Formats: sequence, C-alpha cells, structure tokens
Amino acid sequence: MEIRRQLDNVERTEDEYQFLPAHLELIEKPVSALPRWITAINYAVLND
Repeated sequence: MEIRRQLDNVERTEDEYQFLPAHLELIEKPVSALPRWITAINYAVLND
C-alpha cells in the first residue's frame, strides 16, 4: 500500500495547475473527449 501512495498524483489547486509544464498538466488533467466526439458527429452528418 505504501508504494501505491507514493505513485499517486499530488493533490493540486487550480492555481498550481496553471503553472505546470504542459506534459504534466495533460497527464494529471486529460483533455475532454467531447470536442472530438462533436467533430466526428459533424463529419459523419455533413459528409453523407
């Protein structure tokens, strides 16, 4: 259990997320899939 605790992400505030390097920010707060889904649906509907 100790190893798991060491590997968990540190709890951060919104202010701290603003100053993270981009690669760490993407790991800790992944991008939403919603824009990808909207694009795919629009492409499917408009390209019939």
